[in-house]
Amino acid sequence: MMSVPDTRERLLEIALELIWQSNYSCVGVNEICKQAGVTKGAFYHHFESKASLFCEATAYYWQVIRNDLDAVFSPLNSPLVQLENLLHFLIMAKLGNDQAGIR
Repeated sequence: MMSVPDTRERLLEIALELIWQSNYSCVGVNEICKQAGVTKGAFYHHFESKASLFCEATAYYWQVIRNDLDAVFSPLNSPLVQLENLLHFLIMAKLGNDQAGIR
């Protein structure tokens, strides 16, 4: 059984994945719950609506990207290493988008 923080994070991640693969209006709470392996009650325990989930998922995703970019541009690295890190980050992001069918 997933803990409460794990359930919340799983819902955020699944919602983002489904919305990236399709679009916001095509993804419903039932599909999010099914993919996350949780009940609708668990969903509504964490989020009051699909819209509130999407807002929090967007903030969650931005924090993940921000952490990655902080590492890319670490002042401990030389400008050349920062550039190499950025190129690697962009390539990996592009590969992830291609696999998810994002254009």
